Amino acid sequence: MKKFILIILSIIVVSAPGISQKATEDDIVNISKISFPDFGYSYELRVGKFKSLVGAISLNPRPQYSGFPILGDNYSINLSPTLNLSYRKYYNFNQRSKKHKRTSMNSLNYYSPILQSSYTQDNFKILDIHISGKDNNIDPMPSTVQSSQSFNNTIAFVWGIQRNYNNRFSLDVSTGLALINSYTKTTYTNGNTFSSNLSTVTPVIQVSLGVWLNKVK
Repeated sequence: MKKFILIILSIIVVSAPGISQKATEDDIVNISKISFPDFGYSYELRVGKFKSLVGAISLNPRPQYSGFPILGDNYSINLSPTLNLSYRKYYNFNQRSKKHKRTSMNSLNYYSPILQSSYTQDNFKILDIHISGKDNNIDPMPSTVQSSQSFNNTIAFVWGIQRNYNNRFSLDVSTGLALINSYTKTTYTNGNTFSSNLSTVTPVIQVSLGVWLNKVK
């Protein structure tokens, strides 16, 4: 799946500059955005009447904490590279127009299947503890490091809303159901490794804040 998403994103990036938007006032347009707090960039490409492909790449910050009363605490922020591809079908243009609500810059509701692939790596300290002596004293030994690498592939179907306001602020919220496959490989300092592969079905909620970059007409 990861290779598939990379191929599709490459096609979008290469072909987007040469594709005419062919949009009218009662249709959607191409949109580029930067998002936060996931440090992402997305490009929405119109592919038909109220239909689009959205490709996104981001570096999602993930807090990591490990600590021991004896060795002290350790805080860090890990970045998780994520690729996302979705196909959107917007459906409520007429309803919003009749109520004189904003519809420009694809400020509509949509249904969308989503493909997503992400990678994470975590390093954890493991404290070796030995009990010795007549009084069962606990002797802390130097800690070792455990490295865990995870590849997460997601297939989801969501309902969402997108609102791109005049001040360039962008809000995108979606919710639905997802099938997530997680492959995790753990490596220890002694060279031993452990792998696991788990698939789960779970509800998902995605919230994206950002700034749209299109030229103001």
